Amino acid sequence: MSRIRSLHFVDIPGARAWVLALYARQQQQQQQQQQQQQQQQQHLRSQQQQQQQQQQQQQQNQQQQQQHQSQQQQQKKQQQQQHHQQQHQQQQHQQQQQQQQQQHHHQQQQQHYPQQQQHHHTKQQEQQQQQHHQQQQQEQQQQQQQQQQQQQQQQQQQQQEIYLNNNFG
Repeated sequence: MSRIRSLHFVDIPGARAWVLALYARQQQQQQQQQQQQQQQQQHLRSQQQQQQQQQQQQQQNQQQQQQHQSQQQQQKKQQQQQHHQQQHQQQQHQQQQQQQQQQHHHQQQQQHYPQQQQHHHTKQQEQQQQQHHQQQQQEQQQQQQQQQQQQQQQQQQQQQEIYLNNNFG
């Protein structure tokens, strides 16, 4: 059976070139993904939601290209974990926006009631510290996501090497 399968692959003209091209394209895509993640950390505060959508699209593209491989279920689990982290990040992002609106409201009140200024100022400081803490949490979660994706990429590369060795080694 394995002999027939290997002959079948060798007999198809351009089959080896096709698999190698697919392998090269996936590696290129993984490099692009890593670059986008680095950019994401730099622009975490301003462009978070937009880049998360790009990441999800990339994951879908990778899934489509790797339907012939056996590790798809494991990838899906990792993607679900990542999706969960992304939702958590979005919630934190919304909380930050709400806090910023509250701060803006406090600043307006200060102009009208200068006697209460000190009291509001301490509240603002507390809120700013909370925001800073949330941003640190977001960055930690993003690092976890990067680690998960790097693990995924390593597993994909190992699997592709095994696939090439089995069929063309």
